[in-house]
Amino acid sequence: MRAFSIYQNPIKGKVYVDLNDRTTKVSLKVLDTKGKIVRKKNKLAIRNTISFAALPEGIYTVKVENENKVMIKKFLKL
Repeated sequence: MRAFSIYQNPIKGKVYVDLNDRTTKVSLKVLDTKGKIVRKKNKLAIRNTISFAALPEGIYTVKVENENKVMIKKFLKL
């Protein structure tokens, strides 16, 4: 896993997470500002859609990891 992209930032309802290459055993966690996991996905495709319509406005952290690498990005939900 080399990198990933997040877009729409800021978002209103959905965030799109794209992986730059296909790897096995990649997981995704979305955390709120308190560190609580609000979304989790264990099997990722190259393109992934995650809904945030039910979550409050704020800053969220997306953590994508495989067995030897962790990458983190932040986004704003309006």
